[in-house]
Amino acid sequence: VLGAWDWRVNEKQMPPEKIGLLGTSLGAATVLIAFGEEPQVAAVWEDSSYADIDVAISAELTRYNLPTFFAPSARMMGNVIAGDDIGSKSPLLAIATAGDRPVFITHGTADRRLSVQYASDLLAGAQAAGAANVQSWIVEGSGHVNAMFDQPEEYERRLIAFFQMALGG
Repeated sequence: VLGAWDWRVNEKQMPPEKIGLLGTSLGAATVLIAFGEEPQVAAVWEDSSYADIDVAISAELTRYNLPTFFAPSARMMGNVIAGDDIGSKSPLLAIATAGDRPVFITHGTADRRLSVQYASDLLAGAQAAGAANVQSWIVEGSGHVNAMFDQPEEYERRLIAFFQMALGG
């Protein structure tokens, strides 16, 4: 994500204050982490992110009726296979860096992949850190990243309004 952001800023000479990030599911977690690492990212719209990878891994194991004691092994395998500590960066920690930068959190109440509780966790984390410009839309009855399909006109209206406000026109 940050490689693309750097390319846009450095190669295409786009002002950072005109660049917002959008992500869904794992992509939502990724753009939040990028947002936390690059203070010039102007705004982020996230749809159906997890808040903390360890909590999400345990929830996935439970969903598949596997013992949660496998969670540390799953994290370790990510480190062995990819060479990355997948738990070292967190959307929950990243959103705490928002300050005055705009963030939009959306999640469906019927999400069976990533709990809508994660949206509440992200909101609480942002509020605890004093983030001043965080909005949310919890979509009743929508499943994982389905709000855009269940309510396309409303989703589009909110998305456009958010980025117009955040990036200026």
